[in-house]
Amino acid sequence: MKIVIVDDDKDIGEILEIALQDDGYDSVAFSDSEEAMAYLYQNEYDMVILDIMMPSLTGYDLCDRIRKINDVPIIFITCLDDDESLTKALELGGDDYIRKPFSINEVMARIGAHLRRYKINSEKQSDSFMRKLGPYAYNAKERTVEYQNDNGKDNRIIRLSPLQNDILCFFVDHPNEILTYKMLYEAIWKEEYINDKGTIMVRVSSIRSKLPKLDIESIRGQGYRMIMSEL
Repeated sequence: MKIVIVDDDKDIGEILEIALQDDGYDSVAFSDSEEAMAYLYQNEYDMVILDIMMPSLTGYDLCDRIRKINDVPIIFITCLDDDESLTKALELGGDDYIRKPFSINEVMARIGAHLRRYKINSEKQSDSFMRKLGPYAYNAKERTVEYQNDNGKDNRIIRLSPLQNDILCFFVDHPNEILTYKMLYEAIWKEEYINDKGTIMVRVSSIRSKLPKLDIESIRGQGYRMIMSEL
Protein backbone atom coordinates (compact mmCIF):
# COMPACT_ATOMS: atom_id res chain seq x y z
CA MET A 1 0.00 0.00 0.00
CA LYS A 2 1.24 3.50 -0.88
CA ILE A 3 1.21 6.16 1.83
CA VAL A 4 2.07 9.80 1.09
CA ILE A 5 3.54 11.99 3.86
CA VAL A 6 3.49 15.80 3.62
CA ASP A 7 5.35 17.75 6.31
CA ASP A 8 7.66 20.74 5.88
CA ASP A 9 9.82 19.34 8.71
CA LYS A 10 12.07 17.02 6.69
CA ASP A 11 13.21 15.13 9.79
CA ILE A 12 9.63 14.16 10.68
CA GLY A 13 8.90 13.21 7.08
CA GLU A 14 11.98 11.00 6.98
CA ILE A 15 11.17 9.34 10.32
CA LEU A 16 7.67 8.46 9.16
CA GLU A 17 8.83 7.37 5.72
CA ILE A 18 11.43 4.97 7.15
CA ALA A 19 9.06 3.61 9.81
CA LEU A 20 6.39 2.89 7.19
CA GLN A 21 8.86 1.20 4.87
CA ASP A 22 10.18 -0.92 7.75
CA ASP A 23 6.58 -2.00 8.38
CA GLY A 24 6.13 -3.09 4.76
CA TYR A 25 4.38 -0.04 3.30
CA ASP A 26 5.39 1.83 0.15
CA SER A 27 5.85 5.41 1.36
CA VAL A 28 7.01 8.74 -0.06
CA ALA A 29 7.58 12.00 1.85
CA PHE A 30 7.33 15.62 0.65
CA SER A 31 8.43 18.76 2.45
CA ASP A 32 6.96 21.05 -0.23
CA SER A 33 3.16 21.01 -0.21
CA GLU A 34 2.77 22.16 -3.82
CA GLU A 35 5.05 19.37 -5.04
CA ALA A 36 3.02 16.96 -2.93
CA MET A 37 -0.25 18.13 -4.48
CA ALA A 38 1.12 17.69 -7.98
CA TYR A 39 2.07 14.12 -7.05
CA LEU A 40 -1.35 13.44 -5.51
CA TYR A 41 -3.11 14.58 -8.68
CA GLN A 42 -1.06 12.25 -10.89
CA ASN A 43 -0.57 9.06 -8.86
CA GLU A 44 -2.46 6.37 -6.98
CA TYR A 45 -2.14 6.04 -3.20
CA ASP A 46 -3.97 4.51 -0.24
CA MET A 47 -3.51 7.10 2.52
CA VAL A 48 -2.19 10.62 3.11
CA ILE A 49 -0.52 11.92 6.28
CA LEU A 50 -0.61 15.73 6.55
CA ASP A 51 0.94 18.44 8.66
CA ILE A 52 -1.27 21.54 8.95
CA MET A 53 1.03 24.54 9.27
CA MET A 54 3.05 24.63 6.05
CA PRO A 55 4.09 27.49 3.74
CA SER A 56 2.24 27.84 0.44
CA LEU A 57 -0.51 25.20 0.68
CA THR A 58 -1.51 24.32 4.24
CA GLY A 59 -2.65 20.90 5.32
CA TYR A 60 -6.21 22.24 5.26
CA ASP A 61 -5.76 23.29 1.61
CA LEU A 62 -4.37 19.89 0.66
CA CYS A 63 -7.13 18.00 2.46
CA ASP A 64 -9.82 20.05 0.74
CA ARG A 65 -8.27 19.42 -2.69
CA ILE A 66 -7.69 15.71 -2.06
CA ARG A 67 -11.31 15.22 -1.07
CA LYS A 68 -12.38 16.51 -4.49
CA ILE A 69 -10.49 13.70 -6.24
CA ASN A 70 -10.03 10.89 -3.73
CA ASP A 71 -11.63 9.35 -0.65
CA VAL A 72 -8.61 7.60 0.90
CA PRO A 73 -8.02 7.99 4.65
CA ILE A 74 -6.32 11.24 5.68
CA ILE A 75 -4.50 11.57 9.01
CA PHE A 76 -3.37 14.97 10.31
CA ILE A 77 -0.19 15.04 12.43
CA THR A 78 0.32 18.53 13.86
CA CYS A 79 1.52 20.57 16.82
CA LEU A 80 -1.83 22.43 16.91
CA ASP A 81 -3.88 21.14 19.82
CA ASP A 82 -6.91 23.42 20.06
CA ASP A 83 -10.46 22.23 19.45
CA GLU A 84 -11.01 24.65 16.58
CA SER A 85 -8.10 23.18 14.58
CA LEU A 86 -9.30 19.64 15.28
CA THR A 87 -12.85 20.43 14.20
CA LYS A 88 -11.73 22.17 11.01
CA ALA A 89 -9.45 19.26 10.05
CA LEU A 90 -12.27 16.75 10.44
CA GLU A 91 -14.92 18.89 8.75
CA LEU A 92 -12.68 19.22 5.69
CA GLY A 93 -12.60 15.43 5.44
CA GLY A 94 -9.78 14.30 7.70
CA ASP A 95 -10.24 10.92 9.37
CA ASP A 96 -7.91 11.30 12.33
CA TYR A 97 -5.78 13.86 14.18
CA ILE A 98 -2.54 13.08 16.03
CA ARG A 99 -0.76 15.73 18.05
CA LYS A 100 3.01 16.30 17.99
CA PRO A 101 5.18 15.15 19.62
CA PHE A 102 3.87 11.69 18.79
CA SER A 103 4.73 8.09 19.53
CA ILE A 104 5.72 6.28 16.33
CA ASN A 105 3.97 3.17 17.69
CA GLU A 106 0.73 5.11 18.08
CA VAL A 107 1.01 6.49 14.53
CA MET A 108 1.62 3.03 13.08
CA ALA A 109 -1.31 1.58 15.03
CA ARG A 110 -3.66 4.30 13.81
CA ILE A 111 -2.49 3.87 10.21
CA GLY A 112 -3.10 0.13 10.35
CA ALA A 113 -6.54 0.58 11.92
CA HIS A 114 -7.71 3.11 9.32
CA LEU A 115 -6.46 1.03 6.38
CA ARG A 116 -8.15 -2.12 7.72
CA ARG A 117 -11.44 -0.34 8.31
CA TYR A 118 -11.29 1.31 4.88
CA LYS A 119 -10.72 -2.08 3.19
CA ILE A 120 -13.42 -3.89 5.18
CA ASN A 121 -16.09 -1.26 4.62
CA SER A 122 -15.22 -0.90 0.93
CA GLU A 123 -15.76 -4.62 0.45
CA LYS A 124 -19.06 -4.61 2.35
CA GLN A 125 -20.75 -1.90 0.31
CA SER A 126 -22.70 -2.95 -2.76
CA ASP A 127 -22.03 -1.56 -6.23
CA SER A 128 -25.69 -0.60 -6.51
CA PHE A 129 -26.12 0.93 -3.06
CA MET A 130 -28.06 4.12 -3.66
CA ARG A 131 -30.45 5.84 -1.28
CA LYS A 132 -32.59 8.94 -1.42
CA LEU A 133 -32.14 11.07 1.70
CA GLY A 134 -34.45 14.05 1.35
CA PRO A 135 -32.79 16.39 -1.17
CA TYR A 136 -29.70 14.16 -1.30
CA ALA A 137 -28.92 11.11 -3.44
CA TYR A 138 -26.45 9.03 -1.45
CA ASN A 139 -24.06 6.56 -3.07
CA ALA A 140 -22.26 4.57 -0.36
CA LYS A 141 -20.06 2.72 -2.84
CA GLU A 142 -18.67 5.93 -4.34
CA ARG A 143 -18.79 7.80 -1.01
CA THR A 144 -20.62 10.68 -2.65
CA VAL A 145 -23.80 12.62 -2.02
CA GLU A 146 -25.52 14.57 -4.78
CA TYR A 147 -27.50 17.55 -3.59
CA GLN A 148 -30.55 17.89 -5.82
CA ASN A 149 -32.13 21.33 -5.72
CA ASP A 150 -35.91 21.59 -6.14
CA ASN A 151 -35.52 23.76 -9.23
CA GLY A 152 -33.27 21.22 -10.92
CA LYS A 153 -30.40 23.69 -10.95
CA ASP A 154 -27.28 24.08 -8.86
CA ASN A 155 -27.00 20.34 -8.21
CA ARG A 156 -23.62 19.47 -6.78
CA ILE A 157 -21.59 16.45 -5.70
CA ILE A 158 -20.38 16.32 -2.10
CA ARG A 159 -17.54 13.91 -1.32
CA LEU A 160 -17.40 12.18 2.06
CA SER A 161 -14.31 11.00 3.86
CA PRO A 162 -14.19 7.23 4.51
CA LEU A 163 -15.06 7.77 8.17
CA GLN A 164 -17.94 10.15 7.40
CA ASN A 165 -19.21 7.63 4.87
CA ASP A 166 -19.05 4.74 7.34
CA ILE A 167 -21.02 6.71 9.94
CA LEU A 168 -23.64 7.86 7.44
CA CYS A 169 -23.98 4.33 6.08
CA PHE A 170 -24.60 3.04 9.61
CA PHE A 171 -27.29 5.68 10.13
CA VAL A 172 -28.94 4.67 6.86
CA ASP A 173 -28.85 1.00 7.85
CA HIS A 174 -30.62 1.86 11.13
CA PRO A 175 -33.29 4.45 10.20
CA ASN A 176 -35.26 6.08 13.00
CA GLU A 177 -33.38 4.06 15.65
CA ILE A 178 -31.61 5.54 18.64
CA LEU A 179 -27.94 4.76 18.10
CA THR A 180 -25.97 5.10 21.31
CA TYR A 181 -22.41 6.41 21.40
CA LYS A 182 -21.29 2.88 22.30
CA MET A 183 -23.10 1.31 19.31
CA LEU A 184 -21.65 3.85 16.89
CA TYR A 185 -18.11 3.67 18.21
CA GLU A 186 -17.88 -0.11 18.26
CA ALA A 187 -19.54 -0.47 14.84
CA ILE A 188 -17.29 2.10 13.12
CA TRP A 189 -13.98 1.90 14.96
CA LYS A 190 -14.16 -1.86 15.70
CA GLU A 191 -12.84 -1.24 19.20
CA GLU A 192 -14.30 -1.39 22.69
CA TYR A 193 -16.03 1.85 23.64
CA ILE A 194 -14.50 3.61 26.66
CA ASN A 195 -16.68 6.71 27.12
CA ASP A 196 -15.20 8.48 24.09
CA LYS A 197 -18.32 10.28 22.92
CA GLY A 198 -16.33 13.41 21.95
CA THR A 199 -14.76 11.48 19.07
CA ILE A 200 -18.21 10.60 17.74
CA MET A 201 -19.69 14.06 18.32
CA VAL A 202 -16.98 15.76 16.26
CA ARG A 203 -17.50 13.34 13.34
CA VAL A 204 -21.29 13.67 13.39
CA SER A 205 -20.87 17.44 13.51
CA SER A 206 -18.73 17.26 10.37
CA ILE A 207 -21.47 15.29 8.57
CA ARG A 208 -24.09 17.83 9.64
CA SER A 209 -21.85 20.63 8.34
CA LYS A 210 -21.56 18.99 4.91
CA LEU A 211 -25.19 17.81 4.74
CA PRO A 212 -27.23 20.34 6.73
CA LYS A 213 -30.57 19.10 5.39
CA LEU A 214 -30.16 15.63 6.91
CA ASP A 215 -32.42 15.13 9.92
CA ILE A 216 -29.92 13.80 12.47
CA GLU A 217 -31.44 14.21 15.93
CA SER A 218 -29.30 14.40 19.07
CA ILE A 219 -30.64 12.25 21.90
CA ARG A 220 -29.42 13.85 25.11
CA GLY A 221 -27.04 11.64 27.03
CA GLN A 222 -27.50 8.70 24.64
CA GLY A 223 -26.47 9.32 21.05
CA TYR A 224 -28.25 10.08 17.77
CA ARG A 225 -31.19 9.13 15.59
CA MET A 226 -31.53 9.86 11.87
CA ILE A 227 -35.14 10.49 10.91
CA MET A 228 -35.99 8.91 7.55
CA SER A 229 -39.54 9.03 6.23
CA GLU A 230 -38.78 7.32 2.89
CA LEU A 231 -37.82 3.70 3.56
